Amino acid sequence: MINFIAAKLSGGDYRPARYPWRRDILAFLLAVIFLGTGVAASWGQGSNQVIPIEEAYRMAIKTHELILISEKEVEKSELLPKKALSLMLPHADASGGYQTVNKPISSSTALTNVIILPKDQTIGQLSVRNSIYNPQYFPARRQAYQVISRNTENYCQVMQDVLFQVGFQYYQVLRAAELLSNAKELLKTAQEEVRASKVKYASGAVTEEVVLRAEMDQATAENKFIESTNQVKMAKDTLKTNIAMKNPQYEVVKPAPLTDSRESYESSLGRAYSTRFDHKIALTEVELAKTAVEAVKAKFHPSVDASWDYYAVKHPRFDQESNNWAGIVSVKLPVFEGGLRVWELKEKQQSLAQAKLSLDDKRRTIKIEVEDAMLTAQNNKSMVLKLQKQVELSQKNYDITFSKFKFGASTMMDVSQAFAALSSAKTDLTNKTYDYQISLLSIQKAEGIFVLDLIKSNVALNSNAR
Repeated sequence: MINFIAAKLSGGDYRPARYPWRRDILAFLLAVIFLGTGVAASWGQGSNQVIPIEEAYRMAIKTHELILISEKEVEKSELLPKKALSLMLPHADASGGYQTVNKPISSSTALTNVIILPKDQTIGQLSVRNSIYNPQYFPARRQAYQVISRNTENYCQVMQDVLFQVGFQYYQVLRAAELLSNAKELLKTAQEEVRASKVKYASGAVTEEVVLRAEMDQATAENKFIESTNQVKMAKDTLKTNIAMKNPQYEVVKPAPLTDSRESYESSLGRAYSTRFDHKIALTEVELAKTAVEAVKAKFHPSVDASWDYYAVKHPRFDQESNNWAGIVSVKLPVFEGGLRVWELKEKQQSLAQAKLSLDDKRRTIKIEVEDAMLTAQNNKSMVLKLQKQVELSQKNYDITFSKFKFGASTMMDVSQAFAALSSAKTDLTNKTYDYQISLLSIQKAEGIFVLDLIKSNVALNSNAR
């Protein structure tokens, strides 16, 4: 392709020249300009910020909106115990009024003047009420702490989900960068094919068709290079968005390869049941449903309240004192409310049954996820081993075929087929290598241990800060 452009720039149709070095120089310059621009656009110039995967996790924790929203939900739920305590604390009300009448009423005797309805009257009242025993308090308090526990587990779950996406995208950047490196090597290989075929054509050993075939391989390698360059940029832009990266240029560092723990399915499943946040959330939902049932049952219990009322009256009537107070202790026993409590109790019992079914469904889902993650990792591992051998054989086959081509023992078609096989094997190996690493991350995610220490330390840090 580049040689064809060079021919057009130099005038006339493309023909392999007797002195190919002139066109080779022009083709080389075009390649430098064209390919160098793509590399600069992807990787930037100068010193770039290097972000290890652990730093990417920390950046996401600080900036990702879903994590911050779930953290605020925890902070909101921490107000619920105080809200429950208000049921047992005093409630005070103050009221006042002023009234005037057109015709006051009074009754006079020889000894007294009794005011039945004064001309004007100002009344002030202060009422203080406090529960001695409120059956709603204990379920409300227990429910408050259960909501805190559920929201905290949800906060951890959201954090783990987001960080898994960050880790997945981080490996996508590494995958794209390695595919770009493979594309560079294959492009150099294709350029060497073109150079060798032109040398043989100039000497009359091969036909023009051989050169054109070599340049087709080079064009294919160039297209793959451009595609890989764009994939690197897209992968890095996506990761930059996930971690709210402000620096337009940055580099990633390949973390230490993950290894298969080789544990049994039963061990992984047991760890998942004890560690996974969504399983803990399902358990807490069952406890919340039980507490909701207890809260409805508490409505059948009697309550005991104490109240103290003080009032002051200016211009009191005959049956009023200017200053007075009254203290009352009352017992309230609900008798009948149209069956409302009964139906509400049945509703909450049905909700409890639903919560238990949701827990069973969550456990079934966990079983499938753990098994699927382990089988996927095993499959990817076997594929990586096979592809490593395939790449080794493909490289040897290409080297032998190309050497034979130089000495006239094989055709350009053989070289092209060997080149295509080598390109496909390298691409498949790179993809399966990173698929295997991501599947190992998926096992950790399925077991609930993915970046678990980082999540716990962050939750503890935020709890101390509050």
